[in-house]
Amino acid sequence: MALATIVGALLGHRSIAPLGDALDRQRRFVADASHELRTPLTRLHTRAQMLLRWHREHPPSDGDSERLTAELTAMVQSAAELNDVVEDLLMSAGMRTDPARCEEFDLATLAAEVIEAERPRLGARVLALTTVGELLTIKGARSPVRRMIATLVDNAVSHTDPTGRIEISVRQGGRGIVELEVTDDGTGFDPVDRERIFERFAQSGSPGPHHFGLGLALAREIVTDHGGTIRAVGRPGAGATFTVRLPATA
Repeated sequence: MALATIVGALLGHRSIAPLGDALDRQRRFVADASHELRTPLTRLHTRAQMLLRWHREHPPSDGDSERLTAELTAMVQSAAELNDVVEDLLMSAGMRTDPARCEEFDLATLAAEVIEAERPRLGARVLALTTVGELLTIKGARSPVRRMIATLVDNAVSHTDPTGRIEISVRQGGRGIVELEVTDDGTGFDPVDRERIFERFAQSGSPGPHHFGLGLALAREIVTDHGGTIRAVGRPGAGATFTVRLPATA
């Protein structure tokens, strides 16, 4: 029986090994492709911004000025969206947390940094941060966690009216847990989609042309990779709340 168990384990490991190799090759391909695409996309975005700035400073005298401005603005936005996709793919390829990149940091401080970076695009929206407690440190890779918070904030901004309100709270969520919550009073979502919104490029289960991209799926992968959980609660027209629970440092 012992020999059969050992043989079965060896055969199982041998059968699974090719799948692991294929996954590693896929991750390397995505990482390599993303790295190759990042530079030309950055150049495109920069040149489009420079051209738009020059056009605004030296507008033509004919009546096509507004149309040209609109087209250049759309080009800048498209380049920025493509760059975001590349960044998401690159993050997905290197999702596993490298122990060498792990450090202890305060989650509330990181959330405050994300909020400050988002100020220019808030407009009249109110973005407030509240913290409860003092031991709000976690251990992990700072950059992916920052990207996770930025994704949740970006999602809230995108689905909130120009005069809406977004609240972020960081608090102790129980023994050994730090909890981050992002709440908005925006468009919300159908409760049937509370799990589907974390799936890559998933279609909504409710009527209408709703679909989801990579952002929230990658946010959940980052949270899971750090030993945490994320859940979403919302209703159409009544806003949404995303709650992240991560292990606190000892």
